Amino acid sequence: MNKKIIFFFLAIITVVSSSSAQRQISLNDIISLARNQSPFAKQAETQRENRYWGYRFFKSNYNPQLRIDGSIPGYAKAFEDVTQPDGNIQFQSVNQIRSRLNLGLEQPLPWTGGLISVNSNLFYFDVLGDDIDNQLWRGSPFTIELDQPLFAFNELKWDKKTEPLRYEESKREYV
Repeated sequence: MNKKIIFFFLAIITVVSSSSAQRQISLNDIISLARNQSPFAKQAETQRENRYWGYRFFKSNYNPQLRIDGSIPGYAKAFEDVTQPDGNIQFQSVNQIRSRLNLGLEQPLPWTGGLISVNSNLFYFDVLGDDIDNQLWRGSPFTIELDQPLFAFNELKWDKKTEPLRYEESKREYV
């Protein structure tokens, strides 16, 4: 039993000593390892990556954006007062279904702070009942809108003056 334990320990020592062979590293390798693995290098790399994504977000503010919104068919039941020919008021049940869909393409205008958009919309309204069946459709296949604030702060113009400089400085600083 003792011989087996001694043989086992000798085998482990042999495997460990052969796997931990020394390798030679030059001074330039040590400097590059220290430069790449230091906390300051990791911090600089993280800061550069954060600034890169901040810059991408900044640039996305100037790209056209596709907008789609709407509401699924909604059902509403209400009791409305209806004046009868003799002057009495009678409450009647009204059942309605409504839905809408809007689609638009928006482009910010950085030199004025406005927004130009091309839109299309569709609206559906239906009054349900035994004797009434009113289906109403309303839509605009194509509209152009310009939203221009007159006395508002132009945030896009100000961002354009400050943001690219910060990103360009970060590229020079960490390269």
